[in-house]
Amino acid sequence: MFLPSLIIFISNCDDLHLQNIKTQLFIHDTIDFNEFNARLSVDPNYIFRIKNNNLRVLVLLDNLSNYVNRQFADIVISVNNGFGFIEKNKFGPPGQVINLDRVNIFKIFNFKN
Repeated sequence: MFLPSLIIFISNCDDLHLQNIKTQLFIHDTIDFNEFNARLSVDPNYIFRIKNNNLRVLVLLDNLSNYVNRQFADIVISVNNGFGFIEKNKFGPPGQVINLDRVNIFKIFNFKN
């Protein structure tokens, strides 16, 4: 099955759930928000390179109050007590609440298997 490239913004995620998310969502690169902005300012084609190379990038945020460059995120997840609330999702419905212990890419995309 073809899995598209993704830029995922996620906030307040602990290390235990972060490792699971990186594995289950087939993440290629994990960076913080400042690094994402720095790469974008140095290389205006950074988003195109991600999409063109079919990569999945996880961007770690301290909180979701900063909307700078949010338009580049395909998925935005807010984490609280081991659950992720999907605030934005270009591939499925927003508003889903997912258990981060059981997260997988098909739940995010809302695929029917």
